[in-house]
Amino acid sequence: MRIRSFRLRLTLWYVAFFSLLFVLFSVFLYGVLSRGLERRVDDALVAEVNTAVAMFEDEMAESNGDPVKSAHEVTLDMRLHDSLVAVLSGTQVLASTTPIPPGEVEAIAAEAAAARGPEVLVPRSGWGRNGTHTAIHRTTVNGHGYVVVTAQPLDVVAADLRVLREVLFFGMPFLVTLAGIGGYLVATRSLAPLGWMAEQSRRITGQNLHTRLEIGNAAEELAVLAASFNELLSRLDQSFESMRRFVADASHELRTPLTSIRAFSEMLLDDPRIALDERRAFLSTIVAETGRLTRLINQILDLAKIEAGRGEWRLERIDLGAVIRHSTEATGQLFRDKGVELIVHLPERPVIVRGDSDRLIQVIINLLSNAVKFSPAPAGRVEIRLETEAGQARVSVADNGPGVAAADRQVIFEKFRQSGDALTGKPQGTGLGLPISRQIIEHHGGRLWLEPERGEGACFVFSLPLAGEDAAVEEEVGSGQEDPDRR
Repeated sequence: MRIRSFRLRLTLWYVAFFSLLFVLFSVFLYGVLSRGLERRVDDALVAEVNTAVAMFEDEMAESNGDPVKSAHEVTLDMRLHDSLVAVLSGTQVLASTTPIPPGEVEAIAAEAAAARGPEVLVPRSGWGRNGTHTAIHRTTVNGHGYVVVTAQPLDVVAADLRVLREVLFFGMPFLVTLAGIGGYLVATRSLAPLGWMAEQSRRITGQNLHTRLEIGNAAEELAVLAASFNELLSRLDQSFESMRRFVADASHELRTPLTSIRAFSEMLLDDPRIALDERRAFLSTIVAETGRLTRLINQILDLAKIEAGRGEWRLERIDLGAVIRHSTEATGQLFRDKGVELIVHLPERPVIVRGDSDRLIQVIINLLSNAVKFSPAPAGRVEIRLETEAGQARVSVADNGPGVAAADRQVIFEKFRQSGDALTGKPQGTGLGLPISRQIIEHHGGRLWLEPERGEGACFVFSLPLAGEDAAVEEEVGSGQEDPDRR
């Protein structure tokens, strides 16, 4: 069964980790204490056997070499010690403080004979309930070899270790319980800011997106989480504000042609005696406003698709010069109708980029349409130029019109933001051409901008990265040679 509570999962992980740590510590402590107690027994046995050997040698000197009497004297003097003390001559026990188990005498004699040094420590598992450690020392007196043995059962060591095991066994549940309670309290305190964040988040709606999470002096990780959430709220607030502004602007732009269509339709309906010429004028206005409304709706849908990432793109290697030539041919009648001169500067070599030719034609036609719209008649002049520089294709469209007012330069690329006519001061167009154009250029990995103020007119520029090998040869060929074409 999966535990869904993060607090409980943290507590269980904490308890599991603490339990594992406690078990490892208990094993380590038990091992260290066990070796320490056995080492202390061995050190005591070595000290005792050396003492017994020294006493035996002294007694042999005093008793004129009587080994039995000397052995008895040694065992009598060592009887007060807890360990067994015995003196052997070969396999014969001369004296012993306590009886030696059967078969152990021969084993001790064999071990003493096989030892490389005079002294050896031997653990004996078959001697005593918990085993016995023995210290065996060989010595030679008056040319005869003797073996002095001290032995200590490990019953005391086993008793101490049993007490330790009981303490660890019965203490572990108590400590684990304390660890669980402590872990739960720590987890609760650590996750408390998450509860505060959740409570504050529930209070945030579309009407108060400006609200931000406040968690005080929380841990660094939670502070980072809160900061990230606040950044998300800021982006949502900006998106909602942009959406509100877009809906308001779109409603306003849609209302204008609809109002005009309705007004002229009502006039035609209310007064059937309107003259034929006036009726034709009204109908022409209705048709024009209907076309404007259609273009506006199509541009809104097109922009929405691009911003949502659902636009249709056919990216391929194309000659940007051919795209410009197609665009100028498509807008040629606009220039002829208004009497505006169009000057085209194209390099002799093809300028290859990777892009959607239809979309790029849409951008260039929009820039040319804006330029001819604001150029004075009949002395207007529009110049479009294609260059390559630093691995980029650069297209500029400049006119000799009134330019863009300083107040409009900052918002010219925003939706439904339009520059006014030089004479009437009224906006022209839908205000979506430049935002759509910028979205298209940015989708191609380029950028679109308005050049700083110059002597006259406005100059819009966009750049696109050259495709593949064309970027490599651009430095060698350059773009100095142009093919001016006047229309």
